[in-house]
Parts: sequence; C-alpha cells; structure tokens
Amino acid sequence: MNTAKKITIFGVPLFKILSKSENNYRSYKIIFFKFILIGIGYAINEHSEHIHFNIGITKFETMINFSIRRNWLL
Repeated sequence: MNTAKKITIFGVPLFKILSKSENNYRSYKIIFFKFILIGIGYAINEHSEHIHFNIGITKFETMINFSIRRNWLL
C-alpha cells in the first residue's frame, strides 16, 4: 500500500511524506521543498534482513544498503 501526505503553506509545498508497505518491505521518504529527499526502508527475505538509507537532491538519489544474514549473529 502506498500513501502520500503533502503539507503546503500558501500553495508552496513544504514537504511530502511517502510511505510504502508491502508484505516484507516497508519504507518512508520525506521530500523537503521538492529538492531534498531523506528516506529509510526495511526488508525481510528468507535468509537475511536489509536496511536501506536514501539521500537525494533534486532527481538524483543514492541508496546505502546494509544486509544482515540471520545466522551471522548467532
């Protein structure tokens, strides 16, 4: 399920919050002034868990991903 919430003052967009939720994936992104993006996501599959960090300026977005296998910490 995707949801979006937009906050504006006098017609000027301040920020937008995007939320995406599926079976094994959940992410949140905040976009300030249609210019700066900050996001985080979490996903689970059979063998590991993943954490995603997103940072972006205008249309350019980079992602950093950390994966942890379930048996590594035991």
